[in-house]
Amino acid sequence: MVQGIGARSAILEICPRNERPEYLPSKRRLAWPNGAVSLLFSAEDPESLRGPQHMKVWCDEVAAWKYPDDVWEQLEFGLRLGDMPQTIITTTPSRRS
Repeated sequence: MVQGIGARSAILEICPRNERPEYLPSKRRLAWPNGAVSLLFSAEDPESLRGPQHMKVWCDEVAAWKYPDDVWEQLEFGLRLGDMPQTIITTTPSRRS
């Protein structure tokens, strides 16, 4: 979602240079030029979501999550900022014969 490999679909590849966030992998965050900050979490570690609060959540490849119920529960607890908290879910279609 942050750094794509070959495809023009990742945040760092599609943002215009003057709007591109700084990627801080050791802090698991994106710092945007306008002052906004995006926190990055892995669905492999549901406990990492315990505590942080959000106004927007972007979930990718939910069907591939190892602990979907635990992750979703923690996301819901933290999704409480702003007037209209929102979640977006994206996925890659699978090829079926």
